[in-house]
Amino acid sequence: MLNNILNIDGVELLSRDQQKTIKGSLGTCGAYLPSGSQPAQDMIISGESFSHNADGSEVWRGISKDEAMALIEGNSGARWCCDSCSSASWY
Repeated sequence: MLNNILNIDGVELLSRDQQKTIKGSLGTCGAYLPSGSQPAQDMIISGESFSHNADGSEVWRGISKDEAMALIEGNSGARWCCDSCSSASWY
């Protein structure tokens, strides 16, 4: 069935950047923790991806809003986003 859908005239696969600009997708969120931040150690994160940046900061993607808010709690300079992630410079 997927092959039939992809063979329809005018249908194309979206790139990751194009997908990020779609609002209201699956409700996944992201969080940014600057270098030196300490996320809650006992948190179990369902995130799709986590990355360490060269400057020591961390970016979490594909997490719930509650997880994003909990990750940044008490961390100065930390940020979170959901539907606005496509416009976040750090995402």
